[in-house]
Amino acid sequence: MSNSDFLKKVSGYIANHRLLKKDGKYLVGLSGGADSVALLCVLQALGYRIEAAHCNFHLRGAESLRDAGFCEKLCRDKGISLHKTDFDTRAYAAEHKVSIEMAARQLRYEYFESLSNQYLFDGVCVAHHRDDSVETLLINLIRGTGIHGLMGISPVQGRVLRPLLGIYRAEIEDFLRERNQSFVMDSSNRVDDVVRNKIRLNVLPLLQTINPSVSKCIAKTADHLREVANVVDKLMEGETDTSHFSVGGEIHLPVNKIKSELQLFYLLTQYGFSPGQVEQINDALHTTTGKMFHSDSHDLLFNRGEVIIRRRKGEDNRLLVIPRLGQYFYSEHEAFTFSEEDFTVGMSLDRGQSQALLDMGKVAFPLTVRRVEEGDRFVPLGMKGSKLLSDYMTDRKMTLFQKRAQLVVTDAAGSIVWLVNERPDQRFAVTANTRKILAIRYSCKQ
Repeated sequence: MSNSDFLKKVSGYIANHRLLKKDGKYLVGLSGGADSVALLCVLQALGYRIEAAHCNFHLRGAESLRDAGFCEKLCRDKGISLHKTDFDTRAYAAEHKVSIEMAARQLRYEYFESLSNQYLFDGVCVAHHRDDSVETLLINLIRGTGIHGLMGISPVQGRVLRPLLGIYRAEIEDFLRERNQSFVMDSSNRVDDVVRNKIRLNVLPLLQTINPSVSKCIAKTADHLREVANVVDKLMEGETDTSHFSVGGEIHLPVNKIKSELQLFYLLTQYGFSPGQVEQINDALHTTTGKMFHSDSHDLLFNRGEVIIRRRKGEDNRLLVIPRLGQYFYSEHEAFTFSEEDFTVGMSLDRGQSQALLDMGKVAFPLTVRRVEEGDRFVPLGMKGSKLLSDYMTDRKMTLFQKRAQLVVTDAAGSIVWLVNERPDQRFAVTANTRKILAIRYSCKQ
């Protein structure tokens, strides 16, 4: 394929998928390898306004420094602005408990996103090509996937654009060779130490002994599956939309409305659950209340014939100390107001669940706002004996999510004076002998 044919093929792919605008400004991820160098050259040759970004992950010693130097010289020679950054990738991986490969990916795309916001790029162009898409399909197939995982890599993913996705690796190498364009080689790509490299170096060459055109056949199959997925998506959209409802930011899915694992798959993958997890969840549909599953972004809870899905909030056991009357914020959205009022016999003490009225003389400051802890007890208003908060909340049919989020207010001695939005403690209740009232008001804005 000649250079002109190569440019026409990329230009046609961009047009067919409406990836780029002629008057747009785009950031190109530049590693210095053949793929990203070809992408840079192609977009410049096609007349797009581009800048480049290089990430030094400091994983390959002198080779990493060589790559950074090559990218600087390449962009300088071509008159292209280059943005550079350095990462301690191993430290990030250890801190976030992810693989080195995942750490590099997260750092790279976070950097691209920050540059896009700062310099108002219309998109970020990365150099994934057709062989990458084939490898991704095989990786997903090996790990277990649904129909979307068999479509390979998408040409558009948010701000990320892939103009070379219609091009094979061999075509990229021919393009660079004809232009006498140099690039750098990443030695780690020649070692079969990660799944993608094992597929590239071992699995695909073996499959090519069976069918020399195996990559093209797999890529074509992925194209067909993308068309099938579009049809299935439309069919499943109506079915899943009527099966669940939203309450207070939570998704509630009655188990008796789940008709198939496919329906469950289409709903749960939206919230980050893997195909393997969907299978486990489907097998556990008639399990007991309280069983949970977790994706990176959401928690899933079985609760009394329902599946409840909620975004992970990272709730902690932080304490808010209240030294005196006034307004205090437990979180960005949650506020407590503590005030003093005169008491007169016969005045109304019913101000709703979001406010507690207590006998000021019985409450010792400083107070503390915290989440419920194991073993907590209180005497619910109107009762004589104490009760475990866990039993009280179970009687109230609270979900595990609600139990974990439940707040209490305690006094200087650690006694619970109010189970927030539920009941005050009887020991601190207003009586005929009360002179001053402590009014506690809770508000939550989300």
